[in-house]
Amino acid sequence: MMSTTAVTDLKRQGFRQWLSLVYFTLKNAYFGWTFFLPSFVLIMAQMFTAAAIYYLMGRLVDPGAASDVASYHMGYGTYIVTGVMFNLILSTTLSAYHQAWLSGYWATQFDTYLQHPGGVTAYLAGSVLFDYLISLISTVIYVIVGIGLFGITIDVPNLPVVLVILVLGIFSLTGLGLLGASTFSLLNAKQQGQNPVDWLVGFGVALLAGVYFPPAVLPNWLQHVGRWLPQTHAIRAARLALNGQSGLTAHGMRDDLLYLVVFGAVTLPIGMLAFAAGLRRAQRQGTLTRWS
Repeated sequence: MMSTTAVTDLKRQGFRQWLSLVYFTLKNAYFGWTFFLPSFVLIMAQMFTAAAIYYLMGRLVDPGAASDVASYHMGYGTYIVTGVMFNLILSTTLSAYHQAWLSGYWATQFDTYLQHPGGVTAYLAGSVLFDYLISLISTVIYVIVGIGLFGITIDVPNLPVVLVILVLGIFSLTGLGLLGASTFSLLNAKQQGQNPVDWLVGFGVALLAGVYFPPAVLPNWLQHVGRWLPQTHAIRAARLALNGQSGLTAHGMRDDLLYLVVFGAVTLPIGMLAFAAGLRRAQRQGTLTRWS
């Protein structure tokens, strides 16, 4: 009979192996991203031009929209850029799990990772982390463009508060991200753009969550609908914190953060159950890989 110490060492070795596979996935994704130099240069150029467009849009629209964003004590240019930057991470949470499943299937990565214990989950975890890395790089580019081209002064007086809001925003949306990924197997959503959760929530966010314009300009009934979206609360709280107006215990901030916690606590178990059910179904039916 195997001793308790041996069992513990075996579990530790298994976890270390899983982490090594996650790291391998990250490294492989990075080399794949940078391998073709013209493609990589074009991707980086697109990031820079997208950032410049939002800054320029803010400059042009600011005189007419200043009164609508006055409650945040910032100009419209800062309003839209902070919203877009923060939503980069939130939208990644919503789409990365399904995107990881798509790449594992269509790039036949699952065929290889199935050879190792825990390989599929390691691949999915590494792919999701790489998507977060890309979002972080995009955020840094926004900062560089703002400082270098538009002379923006970067001052974040409540950086720890902003990071807490970001973590809670990710937590609130992870359940929906897992639920959307489960549709790969449960609804046979095996093509890019076929994630119904990502599409529906993403459409609502673009219109209702205050990423591009203040929700206050919308009809009251649309404002009420927008309050159901976690992004509405996360982005509003982040803007207040970025401008140094509110701490975690401030009344308005506390309500937003409480909503993120409750929303995540409700949706995360649902998303985890749906994701696990989808993975089991794919393994049972032999549809986890293309050539099964």
